Amino acid sequence: MSENKRDYEVGAASRGCTADSRKASPANPHGPRQKKLPVLLVEAFNDKVVVTIDGERREITKREAISLR
Repeated sequence: MSENKRDYEVGAASRGCTADSRKASPANPHGPRQKKLPVLLVEAFNDKVVVTIDGERREITKREAISLR
């Protein structure tokens, strides 16, 4: 072979380390979405707590407990 002749392409159109030869990335690399504050508050207010009202123990939601206070 001559010193000026190559058996492979060189330049922008040549196939080298391109995007299609890289390892595939996972479907969701950042993980699940975090819940927003309003959603977290609604879930927290719907939790049940045990309170004593007039000597009687009752199970009510946190939302009801706040409104009774």
